[in-house]
Amino acid sequence: MLFCEDIFLYCSDTHPFFNQSDSKISLNKIANTSYAQRDYYKSMPYYTVFSRPASASSAQMEGLLHLILTGRYIGFLPSNLATPWAAKKRLKRIELDQMSFSANIHVAYTEESLSLRMMQLFRKSVIDAHKTTNK
Repeated sequence: MLFCEDIFLYCSDTHPFFNQSDSKISLNKIANTSYAQRDYYKSMPYYTVFSRPASASSAQMEGLLHLILTGRYIGFLPSNLATPWAAKKRLKRIELDQMSFSANIHVAYTEESLSLRMMQLFRKSVIDAHKTTNK
């Protein structure tokens, strides 16, 4: 594992949830709100809170961020991506116990690819870089 990423539910400053206190945002409201998700997260357990399929999706996390910024959707984002937008008051973290999780981030490779010196050096560089940033 390279690092652990904290992921929270967010809405934008133009979404109806933005100006509501978290105590006024019920699980039922969340379940019936349009949301966006990553393309490959079709069956992740935390999406069971929603009562319908996602209204939008993106293959990249940055695309998901911009879908949420439209104000049409809520969605899960890693805190390191959302924090600068939250500091600018463009995003709000929805602070409910069931609306966050952690994801372990790994480097993926095949044994065959490690036969290449370039791949060995790349893998070592990525792992070493995360050793110094996650103490």
